[in-house]
Amino acid sequence: MQELQNKLGKTLRPFNALGPVATIFGAVNTGAWRYERPVVDAARCLRCGVCGRYCPVDAITVQKSGDPCVDIMWEFCKGCGICANECPQKCIIMEEEGNENG
Repeated sequence: MQELQNKLGKTLRPFNALGPVATIFGAVNTGAWRYERPVVDAARCLRCGVCGRYCPVDAITVQKSGDPCVDIMWEFCKGCGICANECPQKCIIMEEEGNENG
């Protein structure tokens, strides 16, 4: 196996490739490509902070007191749904973007 790796290492040339994801995921504004947005049911929220810990772009801040219980930075939220999947109370649902009827 080592011989094969050495042989391939000598024949392959290094190249630069640009991937579809930024190296700092949170630093990129969402723009208009988010299809769903998280909606929090404040009455059921325990303010545990699990949603904020799992957010890959750190767009969620859980307030320990006051309203709103969960503050979401919409300009960075990607609509990935990880917060809704990880919420132990299931008080976060994903709603279609543009449907703010509640």
